[in-house]
Amino acid sequence: MTALTRNISIRALARVDVPEVIDLLQSCHRRPDGAVPPRYGESALRRMLYDATAAICPHGSNVLVAVVDGDIIGVVAYRSAFISALGWEIAYWGTSPRHQGHGVGGRLLDAALMRAQVRGLRLATLENA
Repeated sequence: MTALTRNISIRALARVDVPEVIDLLQSCHRRPDGAVPPRYGESALRRMLYDATAAICPHGSNVLVAVVDGDIIGVVAYRSAFISALGWEIAYWGTSPRHQGHGVGGRLLDAALMRAQVRGLRLATLENA
């Protein structure tokens, strides 16, 4: 465990975090030409993230953020799969490029797995989209 991973706290997304999380996810998935894939466009992310904070959709994402010294350095969004036999799925997942390779993504995934299991969801599906 590095000094960075010892200082990480993982918590639920707050509405005030949404702009910072959008920037983080876009920086993680930016193409060499500077563009981001459509699913990482600002309006798509804003809608998903604000919906997650409002909990208005039964299949809405649950979003966790990794924080160090007040800065969000990672995010994972997971949700119940639309096909209940699949259990749950990762919707979005990313670590700030500056903090990759320090176990942040693994800590976030572990936290999402634990919370999904607490909710009784036993199966998981991970897809690279």
